[in-house]
Amino acid sequence: MPELPEVETIARGVNLRVRGDRIVEVWFGGKREPFKTPAARQAKGLEGRSILEVHRTGKHIVLRAGDCGRQPFIDPGLK
Repeated sequence: MPELPEVETIARGVNLRVRGDRIVEVWFGGKREPFKTPAARQAKGLEGRSILEVHRTGKHIVLRAGDCGRQPFIDPGLK
């Protein structure tokens, strides 16, 4: 598992690269996830939105996407 400085570095780099880009497609991994909202509905709500910001919260990388109220996150856990 990466430490906080590494996660912060990743989040800043991703923010520089994707901030302002539009989300074209959303993909969820093959692992079953405990979402309250079905993955297909989440994907539909995010696709077409602009990425306003990428930041770190704890050991997760969070994307702020448009005005949809959703904040998808990336768990950068390393194996």
